[in-house]
Amino acid sequence: MGPPNSAQGTEPDSAVRDRLLDAAEELFGTRSFERTKVADLAEAAGIATGSFYSYFPGKRALLVEVLRRLSTGLRAAMGEAIQGAATQADREREAFVAFFRFLERHPRLFRIQRQVEFLAPEEYRSYWEGFARRYARAAKDAMVAGEMDARFDPDVVAYTMYLGVPHFIGMRWVEWSEGRVPDDVAEQIFLLLNKALRPPPGGA
Repeated sequence: MGPPNSAQGTEPDSAVRDRLLDAAEELFGTRSFERTKVADLAEAAGIATGSFYSYFPGKRALLVEVLRRLSTGLRAAMGEAIQGAATQADREREAFVAFFRFLERHPRLFRIQRQVEFLAPEEYRSYWEGFARRYARAAKDAMVAGEMDARFDPDVVAYTMYLGVPHFIGMRWVEWSEGRVPDDVAEQIFLLLNKALRPPPGGA
């Protein structure tokens, strides 16, 4: 069990843990992992430096947990967004919009990803492969349903159109510009997806 919070009495461990994760997302995403000390994280979370180790064994474990939490949150946001979508094109639109809105709330996501790549490469690979497997299954299902050109390899669709496109669009307009993906840019993406992925007239 973690220590009590002197300002609020006995505080649930989960609340302190969440504050540490919030602090890590912000500090690792702005200062970097190397330039952030345990004392910085503890101060931002409102706990004593020594108490940090009651929640995480070290900074690396905290960084990995930040990425896992972001992954869980993103999947939940996108899953909720596509509920009720009638077609693959609708699911793509709703999922991409949900991703861009999530990125606006978590603009340090890509920086967290890049740091995990070097500090915990197995976690980095697992993060991307987890998304890719889901996207490839969705692409295969769309092909079976006649909503996507069946000449494509589902894995190629997953890694290029469903992972690569939103990643670099988000990097350009959210991370680099500290803004949001404009509606007209999003519409360009949906036009690209529809031109590229839908079955050709009359079949292959």
